[in-house]
Amino acid sequence: MADFSSQLRVLRTKNKLGIKSLARDLGVSYTYISHLECGRAKPSAELIKKLAAYFQVNEDDLILTIGKFPADVEKILYEYPREVVMLLRESFGSYSKPPDNS
Repeated sequence: MADFSSQLRVLRTKNKLGIKSLARDLGVSYTYISHLECGRAKPSAELIKKLAAYFQVNEDDLILTIGKFPADVEKILYEYPREVVMLLRESFGSYSKPPDNS
């Protein structure tokens, strides 16, 4: 999965938008968009919602690209951590991390 910075850049360029026009449409500064694309800033929850609606993409997918879980999933993780671990191990028990090809 791509990180948020590269995902935002892909969405913007795929839709043939400049940083300034996207910023204007979202009501934020173009320097903020630039910082997001360079990985120097993290998006707010409000901006994630705006971006998902603007580009018609799944909000949860964008949240995952910044290394967070959707709020409802976080609540489940904190309220039922043991059950979540058990469920994940049952579901993905044979999963092994792919080798790092760096």
